[in-house]
Amino acid sequence: MRTPAWILVSLWVLQGQTAAAEDPDVKACQRLKNSMDRYEEKRRAGGSTAQMDRWKRARQEKKDEFDDRGCRHLRGQLK
Repeated sequence: MRTPAWILVSLWVLQGQTAAAEDPDVKACQRLKNSMDRYEEKRRAGGSTAQMDRWKRARQEKKDEFDDRGCRHLRGQLK
């Protein structure tokens, strides 16, 4: 018995919408990664102990948010 084409297309479209809804926003993940990279560059450039500690804490906060959003599985897509 053949399945009508419209049913197959409908299922395919619904599957794509569900997968897209589960993925975190790529732009938000990219912004977080850029922010993490910026803090890392600042730390590499050096500064006072207080500045280095602030940048380290700020980077860790961004990393925690990055992980909480589920961005880790998008790392290959991020620049």
